[in-house]
Amino acid sequence: MNKKLHYYVTGMTGIFVLLSFFLILKVNAEQTVTINIYKGWNIISSPFEESLTLSKIAQQCNLTTYNGKIWDWTYDPANGWTQPTEVSKNEGVYILSQENCTVTLTGTPATFSSRTLQRGWNLISTEKSFEEIKGDCQMPSGYKIWALNPQTQQWFNPAPTNKLDQGKGYWLPVENNCTLSIKSPIVPKKITPSKNSVL
Repeated sequence: MNKKLHYYVTGMTGIFVLLSFFLILKVNAEQTVTINIYKGWNIISSPFEESLTLSKIAQQCNLTTYNGKIWDWTYDPANGWTQPTEVSKNEGVYILSQENCTVTLTGTPATFSSRTLQRGWNLISTEKSFEEIKGDCQMPSGYKIWALNPQTQQWFNPAPTNKLDQGKGYWLPVENNCTLSIKSPIVPKKITPSKNSVL
């Protein structure tokens, strides 16, 4: 075989193998998630790194609409109540379903990094416990996290140390404009023995 042709074929083979490797990694990184939606109000979030368009849920569930739009709501202290067309991994959105249904979705599982909050009530979501992501947020005395059980349409209070469900939204009150973030691990200081140390 011509030496130049040999190098070309070898190089192209290497590129193909490398591309295949990255494709396998991407496929393996994606997961299929099932979300149970119940008749009545549900507070959902995206379980993925990617934002979840509400139209994807409407394709599998009979959601309430008004004037041709999905009847959904989200809230933050800066903008009040708004109607988004999609929900990101750190947010919560109300949707109103006409039936019990199951939504199957595929994507890259969400990992919490940070979320900026405004003073007042905020709708958040995370796969971690609140204590893990408290950041510099100051909480009211005796505060509680509020969550909606869509099966019973009743409210309950997850403990701050409990792992939360990334596919759901939670109400959280804060007393300051702050940032939820993961606590940095405490790294022990390196101690160097002095010459006079007794070992």
